[in-house]
Amino acid sequence: MDETDFCRALHRRHFIDNAALQRLAIERSAAFVVDPPGSVDWLLQSVAGRLSARQPFSLVRVGNGEGNAYGMTQPQEHDAIFTAFRAEFDSQNHVGIDRETA
Repeated sequence: MDETDFCRALHRRHFIDNAALQRLAIERSAAFVVDPPGSVDWLLQSVAGRLSARQPFSLVRVGNGEGNAYGMTQPQEHDAIFTAFRAEFDSQNHVGIDRETA
């Protein structure tokens, strides 16, 4: 299987559209913000409120780095997985990384 076919097959196996992903996140969390206008104000107020009330909370930010790293947690079915991971890692961190370290 060539690299393009592999990538298409992997995409079909793992793809979840944005609407479905957003529904799951909303159903399974107390709050879910997709960077709409005002999200910074909401975030600051939420954190300040929890801190002043001494209430525990968790805050998770998921970006393309986390999505990219997820691919490295699975068995490497094709060199394209590491190649894509390394390119994203290098562009974000300005340093290289080898397969063993990743």
